[in-house]
Amino acid sequence: MKKLVLASAVLVACLSATSANAFNNGFTVGAVGGFAKSSGDLSNLNSDSDIGGARYSKRYDDKDLNGLGIKLFGEYNFNNYFALGTAYDFLYLGRVKGSSSFSNGGYTIYKSTEYGLCAHVLEFYGKGQIQLNDNFSIYAKAGPTLSVVGLVDEDDDKADTSSSVGLVAGVGAEYKFNNGFGIRVGYDYFSRVGEISTDYTPKEEKINSHLFYAGGSYTF
Repeated sequence: MKKLVLASAVLVACLSATSANAFNNGFTVGAVGGFAKSSGDLSNLNSDSDIGGARYSKRYDDKDLNGLGIKLFGEYNFNNYFALGTAYDFLYLGRVKGSSSFSNGGYTIYKSTEYGLCAHVLEFYGKGQIQLNDNFSIYAKAGPTLSVVGLVDEDDDKADTSSSVGLVAGVGAEYKFNNGFGIRVGYDYFSRVGEISTDYTPKEEKINSHLFYAGGSYTF
């Protein structure tokens, strides 16, 4: 009987120690993915220009800027409350219909093209977290970003591509199992993912993006 009580006490102590270590200091890596959306309006770039006596017009139609995104991240946890991280995001933000016409004299050339709006984002952020119990936490993050956003047509030719410095802010929740693996869900807002411009006018349209994600993590 005494041996059984002693064994039970040791087992409880081991389980408690393991549970408390679910949020160990150290490195966390992971991958998440989910729904992405852009809040820019590329129709503001519609333009009409006169070039050497010819007339050039360009139009965009971006009624469906919804797509998908993936994120690969790495973080160093200084303690249970604060971490520094970096991440790479690929955001496919939907389809954009573009059309152009070139008129000179008595003839007009018309072209219609469908683009994909894509963004590559590199994040650097600080992350504060509150541990609600031994395995579950909520967090908030914020920091600067470096990004490239552009329109890619069906021939994989890039058009109107730009790079930009912006900001990321996000919130989320994470459940960490005792073996180091975890499940993470969250939302990130990207301010100034990029600025799309045209070749013939000085117009620019700022692109902001949203990512709702879920995925896994592993803490070493």
